[in-house]
Amino acid sequence: RGPKVLSSRPMKWASAISQQVRLESALKECAEGVRTQLGEAPVDFAALFVSDNFAGRYEEAHALLADRLAVKTLIGASGGGVIGDGQEVEHRPAVSLVAARLPKVRVRPFSVQDEDLPDLDASPRAWESIVGVRAGEDPQFLVLADPFSIRSDNFLLGLDYAFPKSAKIGGLASGASEPGRNALYLNNLC
Repeated sequence: RGPKVLSSRPMKWASAISQQVRLESALKECAEGVRTQLGEAPVDFAALFVSDNFAGRYEEAHALLADRLAVKTLIGASGGGVIGDGQEVEHRPAVSLVAARLPKVRVRPFSVQDEDLPDLDASPRAWESIVGVRAGEDPQFLVLADPFSIRSDNFLLGLDYAFPKSAKIGGLASGASEPGRNALYLNNLC
């Protein structure tokens, strides 16, 4: 008997960036770049980053992208600058899209509001409950937060307490200087 093959499909990632000044054009360029790298089938996961030059249209970005690329789980954020496909763009219109096909990986998106955060001395079960996964499942976390709407330090302290062996990576939405002006994306929500 030979070795057991877990998946005939390897994990595959793609990244695209656009500096088009129209949001529709930028999202189209990113979607086409990702499709060129991954093919036409829906992607399992994508992260969308939209520069603050498009602040007035943040809420449209998901629908515009969905018209051009099928994504099972989408997350993302606004940014004063965006990075993608080996480039960084600051203080100019830009959209970045990172997408992946992830065979044998379960992606569980979650959203946490500041008022839902357990006390820092709460049990690990309270923290497991708000993110919908148990430490025994060996989860890894990609966290995007708005610095104006959640105590991100407390959230990360809680995750570290409840999930000490789990990796946690991510960043903060940016581009705004006051509450209510940044964007976070989770599937079709902004």
